[in-house]
Amino acid sequence: MDQHVVHLKQVMIGLIKAAALLALFVPNNGHTQDFASGQSAYQSGDYTVALSQWKPMAEDGDPIAQLRIGKMYSKGQGVQQDDSEAIKWYQLAAEQGNADAQNELGDIYRFGFGVPNDQAIALKWYRLASDGGNARAQRWLAALYSIGLGVVQDAGEAARLYRLAAEQGDPIAQDALGGLYEIGSGVPKDENLAEQWYHSSVKSYLTEAKNGNNFAQFQLGKAYTAGKGVPKDLISAHVWFNIAATNGIQDSQTTMYETQFLLTEAELIIAQSRARICLESNYKDCD
Repeated sequence: MDQHVVHLKQVMIGLIKAAALLALFVPNNGHTQDFASGQSAYQSGDYTVALSQWKPMAEDGDPIAQLRIGKMYSKGQGVQQDDSEAIKWYQLAAEQGNADAQNELGDIYRFGFGVPNDQAIALKWYRLASDGGNARAQRWLAALYSIGLGVVQDAGEAARLYRLAAEQGDPIAQDALGGLYEIGSGVPKDENLAEQWYHSSVKSYLTEAKNGNNFAQFQLGKAYTAGKGVPKDLISAHVWFNIAATNGIQDSQTTMYETQFLLTEAELIIAQSRARICLESNYKDCD
């Protein structure tokens, strides 16, 4: 057969495979514009419009739309909160291989939202989600393997799963992987790699903190207090504890006051000023 023809067939096969893979992540059935309209409405808080755009897509079998509808029923956004309806839509998306929907089902069975608590079923869905690349599922499975909860304890498997999640930018997994390298659990002890992963965790938390994530803000305060991933800096620790407390993290209120007693009066004034400027700038000026 002519080499040019062979090459052309190989290129076509590659394009077909790529299109099939893309179909798992991009809205299908010609509804791309409808999905974008729904996304815009959802982000602006107009859940009724978002639902009207996504529901027909979900009914046509689009797994991403099914996932979104599931989340809306789970949270009661534009609809009455309904765990059973959420599960129905998550199940439809999960059975098509959507890893995010599989992870949601893992959470549902783990905590017993609308169904009896069932750790075995939760584990099944977490495994599928992990295999599909969901970082949260990988991180949760890593924690299970680390302590041997519902699975045979395996430090090496825990490290492998934490790494998969960490490489996707999950700050909790990055911090945990840093801890494994620090003590040599499941990986060779390596203080340099431990510090690198701690630093990656801080960078990831900083990005989320500047997007208003109060948990990330609290974790930044802890990182600056301990000096892991960043130089120890009690002024910066107080800044982020203050911001996290303002945004509703109750434990941060306690740690803020504990840190306050370690600062001089001048340092406390600086910390409070920095926190105020950060909040007033909508996190654009937090340095």
